[in-house]
Amino acid sequence: MDAPQTTGSQLTFTETFPDQNYHALSDADIFIFLDKAEKRCSGTTKKGIKALALKCRGHTGVEIAARYGSPPNHVTAWISKAAKMLREEKLTT
Repeated sequence: MDAPQTTGSQLTFTETFPDQNYHALSDADIFIFLDKAEKRCSGTTKKGIKALALKCRGHTGVEIAARYGSPPNHVTAWISKAAKMLREEKLTT
């Protein structure tokens, strides 16, 4: 979760979560958070949340793309959109 995102934002995956104390989140907490976020979303943002969860489980963008039958750059775009939504929620919460 401390790996930099591939979106070029210079943020790590954990820094996209709205919880101010994100370093204290367990893996289980993160997946619960992503599951709740996924339920609030639709379309490509929802795909991005799912892809982000898969990334957190260690899957590569290429593996995720194969799962969805999409090009890897689409997966990167989905994750970027989902991360943006999560960052915006962080700012408003």
